[in-house]
This record gives sequence, structure tokens and C-alpha cells, in this order.
Amino acid sequence: MMRKKNSSVISVIICIIAFIAVAAGAFFVVERVFKVQTAAAKELAETEYKKEKKQNKNKDKDKNKDKDKDRSDAEEKETETIELKAQDASPGNDNPLRELVDTSEFLSKKGVIDFSVEYFLPEERDKSLNWTDSVFSKIENPEEPEKALINTYPISKRHFEAPDGKEVEFEVYSYPETGNPAKLSVIEDCGDYYEVTDFYFDTEESLNYAATYRQSVLMPAGINSDIVISRYYFSNDTLVRYIYIENGKALSYKVSDLSKYSKGTKEQYDYLEESIVNKAYISYFSYLESAEKATVSGYVLDEYNKPLSGIRIKLDSEDGSVSKKTRSDGDGLYSFDIEASDKVYTITASGKDLAEQKVYNIKLIEGSGNYYAETIYLGYSDNLSTTFDVNIIVRDAVSNSKVIDNAELKLRTGVNNMDGAVFASGRLDSTGALTIPLSAGMYTASVEKEGYETSYMNLVVKTDHQSVTGYAVPKLSEGSYLAFVYWEYTPFDLDCRMFGEYGKSILRSPVDSIGSSMTESFVVNDPGTEPYKLFISDYIGCTAGNYMSYNMSGSGARAMVYSSDGLLASFSVPAGHAGVIWDALTIRGGEVYPDNRYYYRVSSDLYWTSK
Repeated sequence: MMRKKNSSVISVIICIIAFIAVAAGAFFVVERVFKVQTAAAKELAETEYKKEKKQNKNKDKDKNKDKDKDRSDAEEKETETIELKAQDASPGNDNPLRELVDTSEFLSKKGVIDFSVEYFLPEERDKSLNWTDSVFSKIENPEEPEKALINTYPISKRHFEAPDGKEVEFEVYSYPETGNPAKLSVIEDCGDYYEVTDFYFDTEESLNYAATYRQSVLMPAGINSDIVISRYYFSNDTLVRYIYIENGKALSYKVSDLSKYSKGTKEQYDYLEESIVNKAYISYFSYLESAEKATVSGYVLDEYNKPLSGIRIKLDSEDGSVSKKTRSDGDGLYSFDIEASDKVYTITASGKDLAEQKVYNIKLIEGSGNYYAETIYLGYSDNLSTTFDVNIIVRDAVSNSKVIDNAELKLRTGVNNMDGAVFASGRLDSTGALTIPLSAGMYTASVEKEGYETSYMNLVVKTDHQSVTGYAVPKLSEGSYLAFVYWEYTPFDLDCRMFGEYGKSILRSPVDSIGSSMTESFVVNDPGTEPYKLFISDYIGCTAGNYMSYNMSGSGARAMVYSSDGLLASFSVPAGHAGVIWDALTIRGGEVYPDNRYYYRVSSDLYWTSK
């Protein structure tokens, strides 16, 4: 890729033009003088003039060749130096190419990214160049995408803002050896749809391939899917082929055939080449220059479901290296921006005359989306002596009508508290239930029984909520996962699906839960490196066209993932969000990533309106 032309280059061009003009003027003056001489003298003079001019021209050519050689040697030396530095770079460290690019031209300190800035240019066009598939097929494995090499690459995300205030997200898969992007997906919120551009870079950090498509719901799509609008093939940072899909028909344009195209087609080809190269490298260097951050947010209510403003909220990492404070607003909402890492966080909420509550085990590893904490309910201190007879019921997570009897249940204070002090315990009766006196607040229950994983459930106890149903997970074989979703309130019909790589594998729950026993589950047996995404949809809202419904957001839905190692992750549906589709999480390489995208735009896919 080349940087934008500067004023020094323009000055050189002007000087060359001036020199040519002077030389031409001199030629005409000499010619007029020779006209008054004899024919023989004129012929001799012109012969000598042409000979001298030719000699001078040859000398100039030799000089230019020497200059070009010196420039080429210098550029080759500089390139070798950069490549050596790049080889020494370790994942996550500063990339040496940053020194050559001023990212402040297109990326502000506040995270505003501007693709309209003309900063990078294509290299000089060479019609003899052909595209070499050095990245795409190698890492995507079109024949067997579930075994694609890209599934083993580290994943990370970046969140930016366009000049018009709309969200721009990067999803990046990096080469393990260098940490540099192999595939960089730019996801732009365009209002009624998302426009996605996938850029593929080779190990030399050059653009090799790009594809553009649109989706109303971001979900796995086949590599050769019809949703792809445009495909761009690059060699040496020049566009050597462009394919546009129109009405299912592919229109192909090649650089070697440019002379055959109309003026308008050539101009469009030039524009696409320049804009894609510019956008690709603005994205590339913006990624290298920025850190991955995510937002942790949630709501605080009292035991009577009223929003609490001015509540002190603390976010602390378990290792003590991070500690942030804020207060809830008039709606009870709070939020923190933190860097994604391997740290584990705890949220503490407290206020005058209110009992303190904690939310434990908040994880935001690299590649995570935003984290929506479970709504915190604070009981009033004066009411702590008042207890409710809370009925706790436990069922099988896969067969939700199956009773879990004679299991030991242990209680801890707070949300997601899996290893804190146990303050109460008991044993489930023959109906799979246990009644225990508890004051208003939030608790974590663990359930232990032979043949089952140690399973966890969160309890919210308040005036209007004194009965809780949780689920125990059957023992899982090594390498297998069980993902399940359960909810308490309306809508009474949430549908869940899991999609494998590029939608090749689609899992449906064996049980379609409607009514009182509301849980749906999936067992993923030995997925290897293939990632799986979990989507939850409000079936009634989707079929009725009520896309701005708050029913699912207020359903108390929770998505949980277990393996043979126990509970891996637990996420609450985002509170206070209008929409009918929740992109909850991704299971990838033994890790669970919160995605937490929430949609009020529904595509024409039958996934959301069929059983």
C-alpha cells in the first residue's frame, strides 16, 4: 500500500514540466536562426543538434536509471528492516509499522474512526498480476469449514464510533505467531441493517482478499453464501479482479480487461480499488493502535422493583489491580468501561439504609462482547429481620419434567457466588423441592447429586418473588458441552438455536418449552475447534411483528454453559432492551464468549418464525 501523495512530489512534477517547456522553446529559437543559413549549413546544423539532443537524452536516461536503482535499493533495504522488525514482534506488542502511519489522521482519541479520510493509496497498477489464494482457503477451509484453521486463531474485538455516531465494531482473527490480523471484519451499523466487510491479510501484512455483505441479524453465513454482495481480489495492493453479485448472477471484472470496458466502468473500478485499499489499511492500523475494551452495565432496583439512583457501584478485579467506582442514574443504570483480559471482577452495590449486594465471577476475555450483569435488587436494612418462606424447586436441565430429589443444596450470599462461605444448606425432598426462610436479597444455590454436575442457580427473593426454579445438569463426557436457557416470566415461548461454523450445523432443543417449565437445552458433543453460537428469540414477538417488545428483556432469561469441568459461564438477558432476538454467546476452543447483541430487526429467515 502507498501513502497519499504529498506536496514534494507535486513540486518535482512542476519542475519537470517547466524544464520541458524551456527545452521546447530553445528548440524553436535555434530552428529560426538556422532558417537564414544556407541549405547545407542548415542540414549540418540540424544534424548536429539532433545528435547532441540524443546524447543528452541518453545521459538523462542513465541518470534516471541510477536514481531509480538507488531508490529501489533504499526501499528494499527499508522493507527488509521492517520485515525483520515484524518477525521479532510478539503477539500484543507494538507493531513496528505503526511508526510509519499517523493514525490520528483517521482515528480520534475518543474512538471515532473516519473511513472517508483518503490516507492510503493502491500501488501502481500492473495488468499482468494475478490473484494468489494465499490466505482465504488456507485459513477458512471452504471444503470443511468446521475444521478451518481460523477457528484456532486468537480472536479479539474493537469498538469504535463513526462520525455520524453509529457503532463500528471490529472482529479480528490474528496470526498466532505475530498477533497481526489475518481476518478483520468491519461491522457497521447502518440503521436497518449491518454492513460487514471481511478483509484478509497475508503474513506480510498485505491485503489479499475482501468481501462485503449485509445482514439484519449477524449470524454465521456460508463462505459461498448469496448474501455476499462483492468480492475483491488483490495482488501487491492492487485490485486484479472484482466480482459483483446481482440478482444471483455474478458479474466479473478483471484488471487485464480494463481497456475493453467503458469509461464509467473504469472509473468505478478505480474508485472501488482506492476505497477498499484505504478502508482495509485504516482498519488494520486502527486495530493495532487500539486496545480491546468492553462495557459492563446493569440496573439496580429495590425490593419493590423501583429504580434506585445514586447507588454506589464498585467494580474490583480479584487480583486487586483494577478498582472503579460510579453511581447509578435516575433509571438505576450503571456502566463501566474496562479492557478485556483474563481478569475476574466483582460488582458491589451499596446505599444508605440498603443491604449491600455483590455480583461475582464477571469475566471479559479478549473477543467478548459487552457484559450485562444481572439486575441487582437491594433490600432495605430495616426489613432484614423479615424473612420469607422461599420455595426452591430443582428439575433436570435436559428433561425439565424430571424431578431432582434427595440432592444436597447449599446457599451463599450474592450472585454467581460459587465458592464463598455457605450460610445455609438442606436436602431436596421427593418432589425436588426445599423450603427455607430467607430475607429479601440475592443468593446463589449449588445443587449436588450423583450423576449430575455440581449445578448453580441464582435466587432473587423479594415481596413478589418467593418461589424459584433451578436446573441440574447431567454428567457430561469429556469434550462435550451443554448449553441451556431458562426463564421465569412472559413471554412463555422463547425459542433457542445453536449455529455451528457458517451455519453448517444447526441445533434445536429436543423440547419446545411453553408454559410453567421453561427451559431449552443443547448438547454439543466433541465440537473440536468448531465454534457454536447460541441465539434466543421471542417467538410470539417475531411472528406478531412486535419487534420492539420488552417481553424477553424482562423475562429473567439466563443462558448457562457446562462442560465436564462444571459451570463455564452464565449470562443474563440484557435488561431494559427492546427487541426479539438475543445473540447470547459463542462456545469456541473451550472458552465461552459473551456476545450480547440484541436485535429489533428481524431478517426474512425462517429461524425466528418457525418451530
